[in-house]
Amino acid sequence: MRLLVFGYYGGRNFGDEMMLLGLLNGLETAGQNPEIQIINPAGEVPSHLQNRIHSAVPMKITQVIKALRKSDSFIICGGTMFHDAYPDQRHKGYRLVLAKLAVLCLLAKFFGNKVGMVGVGIGPFKRPFTKKIMKIASSAMHFLALRDKASYDDAHKLGLNSDFQQTHDLSLLASHASDGSQEKTQAPHIIFSIVPEKLVSSVDKDEIKDYLTELPKILSQQLEKFSTARVSVLVVNQGEHDGDTEISECFYDSLSDTLKARTKLIPFNGNPVDYLNIMQSADVIIGMRFHIAVVGTVINRPTIWIPYQRKVSDGAASLGVNEELVILPKGAKAAEQAVNRITSILRTKDAPMAQGLEKAKQAAFGNIDMLCDLIEAIDQPKSKKGREYLDDISIKPAPELAQERVKISRNGK
Repeated sequence: MRLLVFGYYGGRNFGDEMMLLGLLNGLETAGQNPEIQIINPAGEVPSHLQNRIHSAVPMKITQVIKALRKSDSFIICGGTMFHDAYPDQRHKGYRLVLAKLAVLCLLAKFFGNKVGMVGVGIGPFKRPFTKKIMKIASSAMHFLALRDKASYDDAHKLGLNSDFQQTHDLSLLASHASDGSQEKTQAPHIIFSIVPEKLVSSVDKDEIKDYLTELPKILSQQLEKFSTARVSVLVVNQGEHDGDTEISECFYDSLSDTLKARTKLIPFNGNPVDYLNIMQSADVIIGMRFHIAVVGTVINRPTIWIPYQRKVSDGAASLGVNEELVILPKGAKAAEQAVNRITSILRTKDAPMAQGLEKAKQAAFGNIDMLCDLIEAIDQPKSKKGREYLDDISIKPAPELAQERVKISRNGK
């Protein structure tokens, strides 16, 4: 089977690259080997994906259409695509992205592809335009696997045409880096990810401004007690519109000179494994970016979740993260609370563990289970199973995550 995969790939977004890595790991675990193409700006296969995917398609409409003509299935595998989580100013520019995604789904269906989204989040939906464009995109989809209950509930409220099920985020299947058992140095290591104010919708403008202003000041004061502590700021998103570079540099510039000397800005280089290796050395991770918080939790590093949008709160709840480790960025008091939590973890070397990890990992395999059914049906269309599946390809809804539909993998693991 020829599978064309869309996400924000090509070194721009750690989360989408992690989801792609999880997709590849899951298919390999299940013993499936479809011919996979990805869409990225350069149309080149990244070095860390050599021998794992067939090819890459440049993000040009003529090239994408050419690839769609030859593909059997088109899937979106990346983050939260259809949503109203952005404040008004940012959302105006994002409308064009949403329209392009909907058109891409319609084109894929027109050229005979089985279309779907796997392991993604959707919502919240507040604006009429976003609701309508989600319905249009959904009308072209044969399957829709959603990573959290809030997304699943939003799909129900919208009355989407495609049937859907609740699974989990594919980044949970990047298991090669999940044991957290590497040897650590004695110097405490603290990792941050920061997002721009314009992307924050969980609190009001003044609150997030105060949080981001006070955080580096309070951190500088409190870390005087930990004179050997080092800080890494992961500049996660390299996108033109939603990039973290400017806000990360502002955070760095606001640190005391003493702490600056022990702080490093680390831009994402396109290979998620490099970030994973860095994160495994952390004593505590403070994640505003969704996938930094998710991966930190999965690899068993003490992780403080800072919800800048609804998806971060939803993700924490879906993994059973302790409420003590979820801090809404609501002004200077929240900054003080976050730093106090950091220093407490450094002193005690302890933090509550997430209670829902194993169940979430099993649910993440639901994405792979669904794709395995599709692959087998397309590769064997004349078989009884293939005919039945292709006649009714929609995945039946699963009302709750606890419904254990997941078979985990095709090889019995």
